[in-house]
Amino acid sequence: MTRLNKIVSTGMVVALLLASMDTIAHGRDARGGQAFIKGRVVCARCSLDELRNTAAEPGQLYQFTRDHDRLVMQVHAVNDYPLWRSYFGWPAEISVRAQDAVFQRLLAEESLFKDVEISGVVSSTGALDIFDVTVHG
Repeated sequence: MTRLNKIVSTGMVVALLLASMDTIAHGRDARGGQAFIKGRVVCARCSLDELRNTAAEPGQLYQFTRDHDRLVMQVHAVNDYPLWRSYFGWPAEISVRAQDAVFQRLLAEESLFKDVEISGVVSSTGALDIFDVTVHG
């Protein structure tokens, strides 16, 4: 019976470790978390300051910057708004890490003024790691 208890106990520990690996793999820690962002790209290859000097778009505007590329997005919804505001209050300039092909989907002319969804992780450094972009419309 003690051998069976050891096997069951070991199995439970392994199951708990595997369950926590999903949390670690998705970047959820004490400082960051998974982010699902919905909005519209209102300007590609421009800055937030350039857009603010026009009467263009009111609302929650954020500048996403990756290397030398940047875009301005009007954010409509975020899955974890308190987390989002704690990282990206003001100024609304966000450093982004993403693969070229993923970030190019946001910069593409076909994405302008269309609804987009971004899935990624808010890292503990305050950067937004983008894993996927979906353009609707």
